[in-house]
Amino acid sequence: MKNKINNIGLALLSINCMAFILFKIQFLSLPYFWDESWVYTRAIYEMIEKGPSLLPGSINADLYTGHPLMFYFLSSLWMSVMGTDVTTAHIFPLILACILFIIVYLIVNKTTNEPILASFASIIVAWQPVTLAQSGMMLSEILLTIFTLLSLYFFLKKQTFWMVFFMSCLILTKEAGIVMCLTLSMFGFLEALKTKKTGIVLKSISIYSSPFIVGFLFYLIQKIRLGWFFYPRHTGWIDLSLNSIFDKMSWSLTFIFSRQGRIIFIAIIAIYILLLLFKKIKFNQDYKSIFTILSTFIIIYILFCSINFLSTRYLYSTIPAVIILIVIMCGSLFTKKNYYIIVMSLLCVFSFTMIPRSYKADISDVDLTYSSLVNVHSNMVKYCESKNLYNTHITTHFLMIEQLSHKTCGYLSGNEFSHVDASMDDDTKYLILSPVERDFNLDELNKKFNITLEKKFKSGVAWCEIYKVSKKAL
Repeated sequence: MKNKINNIGLALLSINCMAFILFKIQFLSLPYFWDESWVYTRAIYEMIEKGPSLLPGSINADLYTGHPLMFYFLSSLWMSVMGTDVTTAHIFPLILACILFIIVYLIVNKTTNEPILASFASIIVAWQPVTLAQSGMMLSEILLTIFTLLSLYFFLKKQTFWMVFFMSCLILTKEAGIVMCLTLSMFGFLEALKTKKTGIVLKSISIYSSPFIVGFLFYLIQKIRLGWFFYPRHTGWIDLSLNSIFDKMSWSLTFIFSRQGRIIFIAIIAIYILLLLFKKIKFNQDYKSIFTILSTFIIIYILFCSINFLSTRYLYSTIPAVIILIVIMCGSLFTKKNYYIIVMSLLCVFSFTMIPRSYKADISDVDLTYSSLVNVHSNMVKYCESKNLYNTHITTHFLMIEQLSHKTCGYLSGNEFSHVDASMDDDTKYLILSPVERDFNLDELNKKFNITLEKKFKSGVAWCEIYKVSKKAL
């Protein structure tokens, strides 16, 4: 019977991964979007040219912006071997996403010994709109989450070598990796203190300090080679004012527990806590470790993000953590398999219903609306190429400037455009607008220029317009 249940769980996990890959195939050939287009992939292409490296300063610091280089290193290895085209590049985060689903399965199965419940957890993680978006981009968030959960998994299994290894990888992926390292170190050290044995305490200190030493060496070398520990522009974005911290905390909580249909998580948490308080259910002590670790991790992670510059995608590592807790809660609420299978199936169906809504949300890298903007920008670039505007002065916003000026963004089929910038002057021949970044005031511009709409592309909530521009006669 147990083998049959294991097989069902693995079958559901496999079907989930295959369905996810089939869904994502349509996005693989899309050009790069936002941060992946102008910093991440440009840094990766430079690392391909110079050779994969984890050492700070091995590529232009303005491209990797002082972040640890693990993602760039692994991405450049992948593309050096498999190919440097956009489709091949996007297969890498897709593979990472499937690895993430397997890790979620392993953690929930390790904790609950319920393979079917574990497979439901991986399904819910997979079909979150933010997962669907991030799994199609050359960004570091999914890799960061993988190392976060692998560190936790081997901590729970008490496999010290692999725990330290993945904690070190985590801290070399992005600064936020320090959060799970701190969380596990705190719990590991407290366990050692309980033994009241000096040898065990000292051993614990040496084990949990190792990843931090690895991270310190990276930043020390960065200081020696480049003159700073952290990228100067980023340190300027740290804001310790209470208003800023509360605003970011509020947005973080809203995104994690409310956006993209996750408000249902609040209801499950509330029901679980109420039933515990009224002693209608008993807390399973086997879950104590993972509950306390993940809850602590989520709290510290939100605090960490709240004092730094916050882009919504930075919160991704908390999403699988929350889902793991929610699924374990559901397993506790409905002890009979038939009941929790029904409830988890409903949760999965609810997750699927959020996908169409993700095409109608604000344009961002945490929703599928990103694909609509990429499509209209791609069509606009092709239009400019068809009109042979390579040396014509085009005024537009930052993203379109990058996409017209750099082949590495993945939009150009021919030469790079030579005269594209954000300044509107007498030499401007065309103006390109889309619903992102700089907002050009057409009413004001019409006072000085003759501006005529020449072509408009639209896809979902995204649009892109090109205007013919000439100076008005005095």
